[in-house]
Amino acid sequence: MSRSPLPATPRDCDSRSPISLIPGHWKATKFGYHFRESDERNGDSPPGPLLSISEYRGIELNTRTDGQKASHDVSSYRVVRPNQLAANMMWLNHGGIGVSSLTGYVSPDYKVFWISEHFEPRYVHHLFRSSRYIGYFAAVATGVRPNAQRVTKAVLDATPLPFPPFTEQVYIADYLDRETGHIDALLGKMDELAALLVSRLAGLKENALAKIPERRALRWMVPQISTGPFGTQVKQGDYISDGVPLINPSHIVGGRLAPDSKTTVSEAKATELDRFALSAEDVVVARRGEFGRCAVVREADTPAICGTGSLRVRSDPAVALPEFVQLVVSSPDAIRELEQLSVGATMGNLNERLLGEVSVPVTSIHEQKAVLKYIDEVTGRIEAMLSKVAELKSLLLERRSALITDVVTGRKQVS
Repeated sequence: MSRSPLPATPRDCDSRSPISLIPGHWKATKFGYHFRESDERNGDSPPGPLLSISEYRGIELNTRTDGQKASHDVSSYRVVRPNQLAANMMWLNHGGIGVSSLTGYVSPDYKVFWISEHFEPRYVHHLFRSSRYIGYFAAVATGVRPNAQRVTKAVLDATPLPFPPFTEQVYIADYLDRETGHIDALLGKMDELAALLVSRLAGLKENALAKIPERRALRWMVPQISTGPFGTQVKQGDYISDGVPLINPSHIVGGRLAPDSKTTVSEAKATELDRFALSAEDVVVARRGEFGRCAVVREADTPAICGTGSLRVRSDPAVALPEFVQLVVSSPDAIRELEQLSVGATMGNLNERLLGEVSVPVTSIHEQKAVLKYIDEVTGRIEAMLSKVAELKSLLLERRSALITDVVTGRKQVS
């Protein structure tokens, strides 16, 4: 199954090679000498569940509700067993590779390999997921699309590998399992803290609105609620790049508009769709997907067109500020009511009538300004804390990546 490793010293290695500057007592070898492809398939009896390869966690149970899913017929899917290496050949440059601790199956487009007895599987796992090899795979992969860069089996077989003594591989694996475990625990704490801060902010917003006693239907403060154009009014051939954007639910991100330069139409088509045009101070509400997703249109967002999947809400300036409309429509109370009102509606779509029936707190413009000022203040404080958490998490991830690369390539000695 394996051949004799190729001798190498730091001076023999090209600086662009993933094995450059390895310790002098380490040898060098190639992937194809120590990794044999397994062609075991599910057949009629899958040995376990569907697995996926996470960029961060490696091989894990596939619990996603979007993205990769198994087809109804999984007989041709590849079986993965503990201590085998699984690789998404179109995602190696993003860490789509790892050694499994589970029995299950992966896409037939993946590759699965038996690992030579001369390699410690845990060392292999850390090695191929190191920044050194992610960068190497990015350099040797080919493909037209940035997110679909394939490494061929021939190129993978020729990939140079460091070949430390087996006992050192075990020391390295033990050390990295321990050290990355500590870092991962800290990262988990950072995620918990971020979730608590987000929950805290949502609670403060909800409490601020709960103090307003009067409730009325949303239509009372917004005389105009209109749906975007029907699909037949904007055909596939109408779309161009870098034209006037159409705003659909996917273009409402974090309470702001994030148009897609490819989901746009020409100025002539925009003129034809003028009655769906968005103006500054309008509120765009998603009518499908995530209830409560909405954003205030700013002057810088125009010109833009309300898309098929959105509703345009235009408030009465004497009754409601657009920012207050956005706040109440995105509130937990409004979301729960929208979910109840939409029961039985096609695909959970909102329409003008359903949105107009939502019960929301109403108060004077003066009080709305006071509520919005308070929420801006607490949002600013909590977002500053979230930014600090994200910064600390980024530093931990950098430390984790650098540690793995330094250790698996011998730049940092462990025992």
